[in-house]
Amino acid sequence: MFKLTSAQFAATHTLSAAPAPIRSRLPTRFVADAAFAGVSGIERLQFGDFVNSITLSTNANAAFAGGTLTIDDIAAVTATSNLTVNGSAFTANLLIFTGAGNDSLIGGSGNDTFSFTSGHLTSGDTVTGNGGADTIQITDARSLAMPRSPCHGDRDAAARDFTNSVAWACSPEPPSAPRPARR
Repeated sequence: MFKLTSAQFAATHTLSAAPAPIRSRLPTRFVADAAFAGVSGIERLQFGDFVNSITLSTNANAAFAGGTLTIDDIAAVTATSNLTVNGSAFTANLLIFTGAGNDSLIGGSGNDTFSFTSGHLTSGDTVTGNGGADTIQITDARSLAMPRSPCHGDRDAAARDFTNSVAWACSPEPPSAPRPARR
């Protein structure tokens, strides 16, 4: 495992976990895409209990091509420890484990999973799938009323071996073309 500070995880490094993928623990706050220029073979990024932000684009695509990047923010136990992930230009799959803060998560074109405990999925969180077969995963037993969202397209909710009830509060569907009258 590599353990790096923000200053150490910069575009001037080379991190390679050949031959087997490993984890990298980042006690950092903000990770720009340029930081992934020298990265290969890493499969999991773990963040600490503070505000974290990560942008995934061209360099991250090269570092994680064809695989799944796991972003682990479960160490965020403070309500002010928000996570922001901008994966709108990311093409690999994402698996994001959230913490206690209000999170803003934007997936990419891969198959993304956004994993929450029921206590951490609140109206303060925003999730945008952005393509692929995306899933919001609830990892404990609860009944939830999902916050309002457009819900056009991605609407999977996964319950991992627990009894869960999920109610979606969606904005109205966009108007569709009128159907011809039947005779």
